[in-house]
Amino acid sequence: MNHSLHFLRRAIHSPGHQVDWHSHPIHEIVYYQTGTGTTQFDHTLYRYEPRTFAVLPADSSHNEQTDTQTDVMFFCFDYDPCLPLLAPGLYKDHSGGVFYWIGQIHRELTCRNSHSDEAVRCYLGLLLIEVLRLTGTRTDVSGNKQTLYAAKYIEQYYNQKIQLNQLADICGYSTDHFRHVFKEENGMTPTQYIRNIRIDKSKQMILEQGDKNLTAIALDCGFASLSQFGSVFKQLTGQSPSGFAKGLAGAAIDGSNPGGPG
Repeated sequence: MNHSLHFLRRAIHSPGHQVDWHSHPIHEIVYYQTGTGTTQFDHTLYRYEPRTFAVLPADSSHNEQTDTQTDVMFFCFDYDPCLPLLAPGLYKDHSGGVFYWIGQIHRELTCRNSHSDEAVRCYLGLLLIEVLRLTGTRTDVSGNKQTLYAAKYIEQYYNQKIQLNQLADICGYSTDHFRHVFKEENGMTPTQYIRNIRIDKSKQMILEQGDKNLTAIALDCGFASLSQFGSVFKQLTGQSPSGFAKGLAGAAIDGSNPGGPG
């Protein structure tokens, strides 16, 4: 398994402590060894308690509010894309296995004996297997579950370069068969699905930021250039990105709500 740990840290937060909204460009797991409080991410407010852990995908914005003193460990890591996606959420460490492997990693990082880096990679792999088991994610998916995995992969990594042959290989299909099965399940080809996801994300960004930096929005949504972004946007929406932004601005001035209830 191709994983790598970026950092692992421990903190003790006093009652009433707040962690403001923030995100990381890589995956993160936050383990609450003791304490109670709330954490919010993925549009959901969760209440944590001792021996629970939060799974946060890359670029997932989250915060935290403690009710009681909380002993927390958190670590960020690169995740092997060949494995099933880590489902975001707050989970209970029923067997204590996640905490055990975190402890092994912490010991190696603290002692720094010979071959510690190799040990950390192995322990991280075992930890993530335990997380997959606890979150109910299976590696032996079949049938339309494979295309569901592919769709979720695209939704998570839409801003990166996605190779269809690699995605097909992960799902156990040839590229042609993968394209055929994916279209049957989703009503569009994988390429069309990627483009639609990227355009939907760009619309949201334009809604939040306007058209002052369309180049940045294009790159953030996985397009190679502003011209490619503009071409695909117009093809799917019938208007340019700047025209879409002006329409939003005009609707705001008129007091209307485009796309919302009348």
